[in-house]
Amino acid sequence: MKWKEFIRDGSVGFFTDKRVTVTGGRGFLGQYVIQKLSERGTKNIFVVDREKFDLTQLADIIRMYEEQKPDIVLCDIMMPKMD
Repeated sequence: MKWKEFIRDGSVGFFTDKRVTVTGGRGFLGQYVIQKLSERGTKNIFVVDREKFDLTQLADIIRMYEEQKPDIVLCDIMMPKMD
């Protein structure tokens, strides 16, 4: 199956029983990703809260994995430009 066909047809059941973590899930693109996952039947969607997890810190990354136990992590992080 080609990737485009998988996204269009095959992904409906793929995400259903998966635990999916979306980093940046409160942003513009992340909200769209969450909406599409929900439409495809994903029941366990987790959003990384920036105030709870600093994903630039290894300890927070490990804690996020331990708490959310994701099967899949979709990364949609946009870091602000630092001067």
